[in-house]
Amino acid sequence: MAITVLVITIVVLMLLTYKMPKKLPPLCLYAAALFAVCFDTLIDFSLNLQLGLFGYFSKGIDIPGYFVIYIIYPLVNITFINFFPFDKGVSKQTLYIIAWSLLALGYEWLSLQVGILYYNQWSIWYSAIAYPVCLLISAGNQRLVRYFEMKSLSGRQQ
Repeated sequence: MAITVLVITIVVLMLLTYKMPKKLPPLCLYAAALFAVCFDTLIDFSLNLQLGLFGYFSKGIDIPGYFVIYIIYPLVNITFINFFPFDKGVSKQTLYIIAWSLLALGYEWLSLQVGILYYNQWSIWYSAIAYPVCLLISAGNQRLVRYFEMKSLSGRQQ
């Protein structure tokens, strides 16, 4: 069941990411994907492999877990960043982050039920705290990418 849900998730996210209207330039979307891989690898290495708080599928390193880290997280982050309301106020951005956090918690709960994810000393309540922080960090990283992109473009025009 876990592998089936994993494959369905990947197919749906790939289609969604491919078909969605792109609001950001390809460089920003690429940076969002790369950031998701690096950030999640760091977090998973620390919380999963070093501390053993949670894991994917089975203990230790497993092949299906790589699909979560290297396919699902980048696709989700591309979609999150693509529609992030950078030009709106803080209240709209906060609501956006809360909505995505709730979506992530829902998928995490489903992942627990089907066996994609397991907890040792972790709790979904920890994730409820972590998701908004991680999404805020991702949005901040994207702001930095956009700043560097604008700075690079303005430097070329002079």
